[in-house]
Amino acid sequence: ELLYTSIIREMNLPEYIFASSSVSELASIILDTKEGESFYDFASGVGLSTACITRGKDNLDITLIEKVSYFTALTECMAFLCNKTNLKTGAGEGFAYEERKYDKIFVDPPLKARLGFNTHFLGIESDDSTLAAVLKTVSVMSENGRAVVMIPGSFLFSTQKAYKEARKYLVDNSLIKGVILLPSMWKATSIKTVMLVLERNSNTSAMINIASDE
Repeated sequence: ELLYTSIIREMNLPEYIFASSSVSELASIILDTKEGESFYDFASGVGLSTACITRGKDNLDITLIEKVSYFTALTECMAFLCNKTNLKTGAGEGFAYEERKYDKIFVDPPLKARLGFNTHFLGIESDDSTLAAVLKTVSVMSENGRAVVMIPGSFLFSTQKAYKEARKYLVDNSLIKGVILLPSMWKATSIKTVMLVLERNSNTSAMINIASDE
């Protein structure tokens, strides 16, 4: 908490750019990372979500990518302070194509942002950060992989062609493990957030609504 508030204060950053600790705790339970597994976040910010999700797991192969170089520097400092010697960080474009597969993935991409270039994952072209995050996550999931992707609620209902194709791909390939509707948690925006849980060969799926603001 001290590191979190210090970063916000010293860099004059809005709080909503970081996933809340409650979201990270829930993601940690869902992902249930095991020692020896690989963990990936390609929009890692300063790495606070990873620190929470992988807490107490010493033998993990952790890879973080963040476009903003000073966020990467902060991640490396935090990794040193937390003795995370097995953590690999990189400053670069997280939405680039890659061949490697990962066991557990968490990504909280910029909401409703344009990337400035088109991505091509699973045969679907888009410059939308939400769509690209979901599609890239699926493309880098291992055979028994599981992932949590933070998305705006509009992903579930958008009539845009690329969104409809993405939803169809997820359903046709039995990738949706769960859809969790979250309450509004970002202080500077009213965008409703959804936690999309993906898993290879998912036999069951569930929709959970905890979005009540009461």
